Amino acid sequence: QFIALESSLFSGKIRPYLLYKNIPYEEVMASTEVQMNIVIPRVGWGVLPVIITPEDRVVQDTTSIIEYLEQEHPYPPVVPSTPRQNLVSLLLELFADEWLVIPAMHYRWSKTEHKKYIDLQFGRFIKEQFPPLEQMEGLDNFGGYRFFKKSI
Repeated sequence: QFIALESSLFSGKIRPYLLYKNIPYEEVMASTEVQMNIVIPRVGWGVLPVIITPEDRVVQDTTSIIEYLEQEHPYPPVVPSTPRQNLVSLLLELFADEWLVIPAMHYRWSKTEHKKYIDLQFGRFIKEQFPPLEQMEGLDNFGGYRFFKKSI
């Protein structure tokens, strides 16, 4: 299983990897219920993406997921074969994951014209039991959403 959010930047890092490697998976869209019943009990906190292997092992963090899957599905490799190239690859990944995420999130979420998209994505997660238009209403009542909205 691949537990993810459609709009998650890091879920978007793993999804094409799985497709490129032709690794069969079942994508489970994260919801409050999935977070409370699967992710938090198994990982310890509400983080995405997460994979649950056929052996029922839970792997979280995109770098760890790729490292694990490369061992299980080595061909075609995405990790460079020489130590020097591998080091450069890991440094580039670290830079992208930790520093490029800042402008990525800014350009993705901070524009006023993206408000409906943001509300829809948060509503689908927070209020998944409601019809789509109702999912976008009253989101300011949820603490995490208020914190997010103040940060942009």
